[in-house]
Amino acid sequence: EAAKLLEQANRLKPDTPSIIDSLAWAYFRGGDVAKALPLLEKAAAGEPDNATINEHLGDVYWSVGRFYEARYAWRAATVTAPTEDQARLAAKLDAGPAAPQRTALR
Repeated sequence: EAAKLLEQANRLKPDTPSIIDSLAWAYFRGGDVAKALPLLEKAAAGEPDNATINEHLGDVYWSVGRFYEARYAWRAATVTAPTEDQARLAAKLDAGPAAPQRTALR
């Protein structure tokens, strides 16, 4: 249901990186990595200094085995992430997400 609302928001404002990120994250959490990844790449290109978008992009890259790119995205997230998020990002840079979910693209 959330994805449907986000799809509608994306249709209304198709070039809004935060909406694109939220939609992509909903797809990813729902198991649709193939839909999520290009949207996150678009969101990151549209707002490269957004820590949340870069962290999400890193998580999705990691889930499909693109570890170098995941660490690059997480490193980008650390540049603008608030202090309270720095430890979580540092842990991801060190060892990946706490519960890695390797997923094949569908």
